[in-house]
Amino acid sequence: MPENAPPAPTAAQGPWRSKRRVLLLVLATMIVMSVGGIVFRVVHPTEEDRIVRDLPRYPGARGADFPATEPDVWARYGAGFSDAIVLSYVLPNGTSRAAVLRYYGTHMPRSFSRDGATCWARGDSRVLLVPQAGASPTLDVAVATGDAACPAG
Repeated sequence: MPENAPPAPTAAQGPWRSKRRVLLLVLATMIVMSVGGIVFRVVHPTEEDRIVRDLPRYPGARGADFPATEPDVWARYGAGFSDAIVLSYVLPNGTSRAAVLRYYGTHMPRSFSRDGATCWARGDSRVLLVPQAGASPTLDVAVATGDAACPAG
């Protein structure tokens, strides 16, 4: 065997001879795990996602880009709402707070029970409505699970 010849492959190198193969295997594994995670999330949505899917939408309400309620206000609403999922809507002009609460009072899924003037409970999950009147009325709907508690009053 000449001195300049490449060393003979050993049995330990096997299919891992090339850095390219290792890189492709790592990338393929990452893609499979990512797709698996997405499929799992679609088949097994979180509790918050299931609640959001079940909630009614006030007639004529349009999705808003940002919540009308300031972020620091959520912490004052009670334990658990500081990290809630918030859905925001712009309501039709002239919509009153009473009309919003009346609508949700009659259209919330039967699995929810009213727990205060603006809050509904199902198990350890809570849905809090924060309607705001004005020239362009808005509604923020907070969905929290775990340690969430409806605010008093």
